Amino acid sequence: MKTFVFVYGPLMKGERLHSALDDATFIGTGWIRGTLYLPPNADYPALLRDSGRVHGEVYAVSDGLLATLDRIEGTPDLYVRERARVKLANHESLMAETYVYVKDAPEHMAEVGTDWRGYKNSLVMSSAG
Repeated sequence: MKTFVFVYGPLMKGERLHSALDDATFIGTGWIRGTLYLPPNADYPALLRDSGRVHGEVYAVSDGLLATLDRIEGTPDLYVRERARVKLANHESLMAETYVYVKDAPEHMAEVGTDWRGYKNSLVMSSAG
């Protein structure tokens, strides 16, 4: 059976953990409600659910790959897997699993915004400036 998964950080195309999704089927880009934060001493985003629009990608994954993603995401100590409505770029919507951060409160993290790649690109641009 296949499950839809929404990813928004290092698992996206071109990012350092994307190879974990080599056996997944890319469905499309879209967004879910939430905001991204940067946990202390981390190089990955933390999703907290709120009224923002976090941009990411949707994949269809097998049960075995979903279990692997749970391990990669540190479930249940760092993240919990939750179902979320994803609005796709083609204006359709679907329900997908995503990983919501549970370790630190937002006041202990820097806000990244709603786009992990945009945040990373802004760091590159500011360091080149």
